[in-house]
Amino acid sequence: MHPNLPNLQRIQLSPHHVIPGRRFKRAVMPILCVLMFVVLIVKDRPPASAPEHHTKKNSEDIFGLAKKSFVDGIDEPTLNTPATHKLITTLRGSFFLGGNGQKIVSSQIKTSLLYTFYPDVTDSVRAMFPNVRGPNTPNQYFVISPAIAFYKGEIWTLLRVWLNYERLKDTKEKQYNVWQDNYLYMQRFNNEMNPTSYGSLLGIPVPKQYMRNAGTGDPRIFEFKGDLYAFYYMPMNVDGKEWGNMFMWNLNKNYALKPQIPGFEMNKIDSNWSPFVKDDKLYFLYSYDPVRILQCTDKAECHFIGDASGISNAPFDWKHNCLRGGTPFQVYEYPYYIAIAHTRVLTRKGESFYGVHLVILNVDTFRVLYVSAPIKIHGSILRSASIVRNKYIKVPFFYPLSFIIENKNSLAMGVHINDHRAIILRLNGIAPIINTVIYLDKKYKPSTPITTDLLHKYATVSMELPNEVRYPYKGIKL
Repeated sequence: MHPNLPNLQRIQLSPHHVIPGRRFKRAVMPILCVLMFVVLIVKDRPPASAPEHHTKKNSEDIFGLAKKSFVDGIDEPTLNTPATHKLITTLRGSFFLGGNGQKIVSSQIKTSLLYTFYPDVTDSVRAMFPNVRGPNTPNQYFVISPAIAFYKGEIWTLLRVWLNYERLKDTKEKQYNVWQDNYLYMQRFNNEMNPTSYGSLLGIPVPKQYMRNAGTGDPRIFEFKGDLYAFYYMPMNVDGKEWGNMFMWNLNKNYALKPQIPGFEMNKIDSNWSPFVKDDKLYFLYSYDPVRILQCTDKAECHFIGDASGISNAPFDWKHNCLRGGTPFQVYEYPYYIAIAHTRVLTRKGESFYGVHLVILNVDTFRVLYVSAPIKIHGSILRSASIVRNKYIKVPFFYPLSFIIENKNSLAMGVHINDHRAIILRLNGIAPIINTVIYLDKKYKPSTPITTDLLHKYATVSMELPNEVRYPYKGIKL
């Protein structure tokens, strides 16, 4: 039975209802017509999950995936919360063959809202700060950047608490008490998102010399050798130089690690690494294009591997490298790992535009196989909170930090909206896309390096921005 059609077995006559001949024909014939019409629709309808390619010549029925729609099938989801604000769209993306070669892979997906951390967590955070002036305190509390993980039978959440001292640059507002403006807040939940612990601020030591953007920010969370780690950004001074780099915090044993790359000078701001674990070893995807992978010891001593570009010593270019890390990678079906990346297009006017993309990585070949166009969510979700940095960002956006694989077809994603509120979304319908990419990878076994900047260009152009703001790839067509 097709999952998108009603249960036809429910359309039946009552066994206690006796209908005379004419009344029987008059009652049954419309039902028979409806059944015949439904059969014709099922027979002739185009497959919802059939992959799209550039030409009919390249069309393939991948593993019979076209015979089933995966949009509504959720089997034993990890999060058992009502899904609202649903949006069904077609997610289009590219499988990269090497050089400039691509095959388009598309399928129908559904996004929905599962949970919002506002106002409960925000109120909990507000109560942690002494407020002797009453409700008119000048502090602004934004709870954003939700990192979520399923660990030891619970949903572990790690969120960034941001007091937004950036606003003080443009105002004459006096701050009588200056707090550290970034903290990490941790709380555990069951699969219905009912709290199983009180929320708490992690006591991670941080430098105090900074007025703005100090402390711990934008956490990710991942499991490594049985322990759960927070992976976060923090500024500090090293040998007289100001740096903003990534740090690790063991949430089980409470100690910090700083990933080090001997012989490599990182940027002043070096972030958006995507951690993953393979064969019980820790890795980070340092950049998408070119693909650069770090392999690290248990003490976070790292070195580059699998660099087909030959330019490992080139630092991350935050102005031109538009496709960036978002969530950690997680194994879907070895050696295929998935993550949710983000694109930031920075214009010459200093404005930023953001996109969110599904990415598939082969960890045996260390190739990025697939990048999707931006994932779309319901407009009312994007409009539910104002844009905090509206001087630099004009278009509502969401930003990915984490996800839980609920089943082979569904992800629960931790994202924030407009730097304002933290929520959990569901992305349903990924199985046809991933299975098609796996099939294509096994069929073509791509080995030719992908043309440099092609992933950045594809992600940027797929955002469908007005051409006048599409910088640095203005005028590029794929």
